[in-house]
Amino acid sequence: AERSVSQILVEKRDALIIDWMAKDLSRFINSIPVDLPPSFEEEYQRKIQSLGQNFVPVLISCHTSHMDGFPLAKVAKIIKEMTNSFLGKDAIKGFVIPIAASMETGHQGNIIKAGLDHMHQAVKDDFSLEAVPYVRKKDTEKYGLETNGLKSMRHIVKQIKDGRGLAVFPEASMQAGRKDEKGKTYGMQEFKDMEGVIKTVRVARKEPLFIPIGIDGGYRLESPDNNKPTVSYLIETLLTHPSKSRLVRVKIGLPIDPKEIPAENINDFFGKAVAALLPPEARGVYS
Repeated sequence: AERSVSQILVEKRDALIIDWMAKDLSRFINSIPVDLPPSFEEEYQRKIQSLGQNFVPVLISCHTSHMDGFPLAKVAKIIKEMTNSFLGKDAIKGFVIPIAASMETGHQGNIIKAGLDHMHQAVKDDFSLEAVPYVRKKDTEKYGLETNGLKSMRHIVKQIKDGRGLAVFPEASMQAGRKDEKGKTYGMQEFKDMEGVIKTVRVARKEPLFIPIGIDGGYRLESPDNNKPTVSYLIETLLTHPSKSRLVRVKIGLPIDPKEIPAENINDFFGKAVAALLPPEARGVYS
């Protein structure tokens, strides 16, 4: 079917926005404030020594928009550099993160696909965070995509064996950043399949060292209701260029080693660990 003039103009506008965002990407990511507990470095080093060099860092974060990948990239760079300062250069080469395949295929919208196409390589090169598309159950049911779970898992396991850490959004949804009928964000949703995350790391013959991350404000960068960059983000990115972003903030929690994980209710355990790093109104089901 032929595209209308309005569709063509919208596509051109979106392409221009993505191009501007890509040019400013590294500066913006570096401007995101990240708070570490005073004892983090000491605790992290102690737990690495306890687990031995067979460990792998696993970043676990809440999720409110597609642009949560930007603050997560900042954390990935911090943890990579800190780990390598303890263990030597390239002890950790970077991180891999599973993302919905429907982002890559364009089923979630052209602006999401274009953004991923333009920015994935920059995030991988500058911040050592590589996206691995996988077909969720929702992608199969809603968009008719063929499942690729085994292929994706094999790739992730190979990357872990090769010296990369893992990053995950266990909510597997951006519902936390969406707004209810009163205009309030829903806040955190239940974590899913943390047992599967642990199994994936152990298939690679590694032991996970979990690092909880609270990202407050991803939905202020991109609205999960329409998958478009917000006006506030465009103003900050294209015009004001503050040295510290005023839209999003990150808190990192103390590392959690396998001995601290309970035998039951693992998802709740990790969900509460992340929720504790967020303002009360963002904690959702973990309030």
